[in-house]
Amino acid sequence: ITIDAVIYLRVKDPAAAVLNVRDYERAAVLYVESELREVVGNMNMEEVISNVDKINKKLKEDLQVVAKDWGVEVVSVEIKTITLPEGLMEAMHKRREAEQRKEAIRQQAEAERLRIEAVKAAAEGLSDKALAYYYIRALEQIAAGKSTKIVLPLDLTTLARAISNALGGAVSPEKVKADLEGKYSYLLKEFERLLKEKGK
Repeated sequence: ITIDAVIYLRVKDPAAAVLNVRDYERAAVLYVESELREVVGNMNMEEVISNVDKINKKLKEDLQVVAKDWGVEVVSVEIKTITLPEGLMEAMHKRREAEQRKEAIRQQAEAERLRIEAVKAAAEGLSDKALAYYYIRALEQIAAGKSTKIVLPLDLTTLARAISNALGGAVSPEKVKADLEGKYSYLLKEFERLLKEKGK
């Protein structure tokens, strides 16, 4: 990477600035360059970019210790620009995008899990009649739409005949149908009412 920095110095003791160091400006630049290489060399790119203020502070404090006998005061050391190689910038963008996609997928999966758990918890507390009510409400919403017909995949007579055949004829289709009508009579009545209202 390429880093551009600027150093602000103030001469406090002109004699010391001339006698105690050959060239205080050049000495300050060389020191900051060396210190900057060491500090940045122990960081990854994200740490360098996100810790510019901390790096500036460390460079200023370290330079001030060295320059205390030079007769100059270190006003500030500031990193102005950080230039990353094009390939490295592209790789960092791709990694950041991948991490964002991963986090979005994780959050979506977590939201779906919570939704499923909420539906499961709600459904466990519903009785057969409550479930039948929601079923009828769903049919009413379908009937209120553009559709003019509600097609069920299997009517009760056909279902009763299929159950009877599966039992080897041990129970007649009429008996199976009567049992079904007895247990689910409330559902059948509601559905019959819905169909009549739809036909008006």
